[in-house]
Amino acid sequence: MASSQTFDAACYGSPLPTIPPANDTRSIPWGTPGVKLANGTNCCNSIEEVRTRIGAIDAQILKLLGQRQVILFYCAYVEAGRFKSNRTLVFNQAANDVVVQRALNSSQSNHIPETITVEVYNKILKTMLAFEYCSVSLRLEYNPRMERSLIQYVFVPLLVRLLSF
Repeated sequence: MASSQTFDAACYGSPLPTIPPANDTRSIPWGTPGVKLANGTNCCNSIEEVRTRIGAIDAQILKLLGQRQVILFYCAYVEAGRFKSNRTLVFNQAANDVVVQRALNSSQSNHIPETITVEVYNKILKTMLAFEYCSVSLRLEYNPRMERSLIQYVFVPLLVRLLSF
């Protein structure tokens, strides 16, 4: 009989195994917490505790995405004239592949399934690319009045936010 670790291992690779539909219903008792955290405590005593912990992690993820966005904004908008002379230079599949591969290389040691890593990083790159296209387009069309406003009302506050992390 396969252990739960065998099932878990199958779900960490890519592609995910085909899961047949479940035709049974059964009650699974909650029991006692069996997961030990790094600080020696058990997780979790209730679904509310699980949600609270996930909420705290989500806040950290959003903070890091904010830092990534500030750097992207600076590079894409403020430095676009130096780095990218036209819109076609914004998308760089080879650079994106390196980012995704770097994430994949550390996904297993961080206990993140490959499929989640690939999907999350591809989505981050795709959605931030739309912002970068917009930023580079504005920069290439260059409107000094707009640039002053963007720097004063967008870039400076974002930079202050980045430095306060």
